[in-house]
Amino acid sequence: MLVPCLGSLIPLGRSRWWSESRARSSRFRDVEQLVRKALEYPVVAPKVLKPLVAPPAWIRELEERMRARLGPRWELQNRPGFRGSIVIDYFNRADLDRLCQILAPRETI
Repeated sequence: MLVPCLGSLIPLGRSRWWSESRARSSRFRDVEQLVRKALEYPVVAPKVLKPLVAPPAWIRELEERMRARLGPRWELQNRPGFRGSIVIDYFNRADLDRLCQILAPRETI
C-alpha cells in the first residue's frame, strides 16, 4: 500500500502534513504536494542547554576584585587546566584610555 511509503518520507515532526492530507482528501497528487512542501523546510533539532555550574569561590573572589578595578563590563572565561581568557568590553575612546591606564600605565611602557 502507498501509505507506509509516504509515511517513511515524512520526517519526525512533520506528521501534521500527513494528517492534513488525510483530512482533506486521499488523492495521490494532494499528498505528494504536501510531502514536497514539508521537505522544503529542514527540521531543526532543539538546542540542548548545559546546566549552569556555580564557579568556585576563588573565581568569584577574583571576579569581585576585577569588577571593583575595571568596572562591570568584562568576562572571565575559565576552562579546565587553568586555561582561558579575559574579555574586556569598551564602548568609546575614553573607556579604552581608562583601561589602558589601569592595565598598562605610561610610566611602565
